[in-house]
Amino acid sequence: MTYANVTHVLSQPDYVSFDNALEGGGGNPHSSGHVGIGGLNDDLFAGTGDPSFWLHHAQVDHVWAVWQAQNAAERTFVVHGTLTMLNSKCRS
Repeated sequence: MTYANVTHVLSQPDYVSFDNALEGGGGNPHSSGHVGIGGLNDDLFAGTGDPSFWLHHAQVDHVWAVWQAQNAAERTFVVHGTLTMLNSKCRS
């Protein structure tokens, strides 16, 4: 995560914009961290076996907490999406 990337994420006015900045496009702070670390972090299922995964996600959580704190009254209880991977809809 570079200072410029994190600053860009923190400047977003709403959750959808925040999420797009955190997850979208090249150089985004979340997936770039996994790619930059490499090793098990490139594996969706085995990544948690690498201790650096937890350090990286602690920083992602920190960015989320800082973004929320900028407007706690409106952002503390923001919910978006589903509980499924990639917000896919469950089909019966």
